Amino acid sequence: MGNPGRARPSAIAGIGMVVGVIAIAALTAGCGDDGTAQAASQEAALRASDVALCAKQVEPLHVALTNMHSDLQVGLNFTAYAEGVRSVARAYNRVDIDQVSALSTKLMTEAAATSDSTCLGAMVSFENAYNAYNRANSTWSNCIDNISAYGDCTGGSVGDSVQAQWTKASSAIANGERRLARDVAAQKKAQTASAGA
Repeated sequence: MGNPGRARPSAIAGIGMVVGVIAIAALTAGCGDDGTAQAASQEAALRASDVALCAKQVEPLHVALTNMHSDLQVGLNFTAYAEGVRSVARAYNRVDIDQVSALSTKLMTEAAATSDSTCLGAMVSFENAYNAYNRANSTWSNCIDNISAYGDCTGGSVGDSVQAQWTKASSAIANGERRLARDVAAQKKAQTASAGA
């Protein structure tokens, strides 16, 4: 199951570092230019800050989901899997969805982005992954509680159902990561355009 105390690097942490570099570049890009270029650079820096803040808000959920995915690659018994789902649930419950929604709305308005590319879109994908892991947990738990009716809780239709939910969760995690990456890419493009103004 790996070392649960060891932090794994996350894609969002890397995105945060890129956003930080973009923010610094945006703040310094207007030096020596007229006020318009400096204002555009400051706007780009504020947007970069919003992207980073939103990514920071969903990062703990993303980390919990990727840890769960990694642990599944090694193999888990039901007890360890149920604890993993509880860890994801705790991370999910700590997300300030109102802040994510407000930041996403602000970012969409500022950049005329689509909801698909915002942090809220990533949050929806991560929520879908959590729900898939939770459905798999319910299916597996129900089988164990009624083992005499099922006979085998790791194979057959129960195993297939659990595996299908894990596959959905994996796809949803990847979708969330792509959505966050698009936010950073859009921010970088906007910063480059404002620096050239």
